[in-house]
Amino acid sequence: MYANSPMVVSTQLAPHRRLLETVLRHRASLYQRPIAAHSLRAFAALRECLAQWPQRPLVLDSGCGTGLSTLSLAQQYEHASVIGIDQSADRLAPLVAGLRLLAPHALLLHAPLEDIWRLLQSHGFTLQRHLIWYPNPWPKPQHLLRRWHGHPVFPSLLALGGELELRSNWRVYIDEFAQALQVFGLDSVITQINPTQEPVTPFERKYRDSGHPLWQLRAVIPRAVAQSIGEACGSGFFCA
Repeated sequence: MYANSPMVVSTQLAPHRRLLETVLRHRASLYQRPIAAHSLRAFAALRECLAQWPQRPLVLDSGCGTGLSTLSLAQQYEHASVIGIDQSADRLAPLVAGLRLLAPHALLLHAPLEDIWRLLQSHGFTLQRHLIWYPNPWPKPQHLLRRWHGHPVFPSLLALGGELELRSNWRVYIDEFAQALQVFGLDSVITQINPTQEPVTPFERKYRDSGHPLWQLRAVIPRAVAQSIGEACGSGFFCA
């Protein structure tokens, strides 16, 4: 059945007790996991495309799934270069050809987000908007480090700057992200998504139709703040 997505269930009912110490540790250290070879190839293709539009601002759809949300963003932001990234080649495959035809200023990449975020940062790219819509919540308490705000790549995510928007059907994830932003001196606004508005992704549609409350966090990362974060965390990687 379609509208049968289960609610997020977790023994963790509030922000993780080790969240702040985790974020502080990652703020003070470099994330040095090697960049995968296939990520470098994907990033090279991205840079080649972006070189055709050097004056366009960047809109990043991180974890774009099938790419339908990227296509919608490309239609909305005709003045920008719109990039959708997902680690699932199977999800991306059906739309790749059509996306380039319908929206020539958009690109879909098959690569891990943590690699592409660091490569974008190290090459000096900044974002106009950054959408992180319905990431895997990893709701078990022992999986804090797999959530983006608990991951060591979080400083690089913030160093990209721009208007950041996170959506989730687990309020704890939203609240934790807001607290992680505060560690870097960044404020955010949290609102509940009106279920009558048009869903931005297929996941959002399914969660809404399954009766889930949906939440949105918005924050603005000024360029000066993003640059300061980037200088503090450095590139912090080497190639495999």
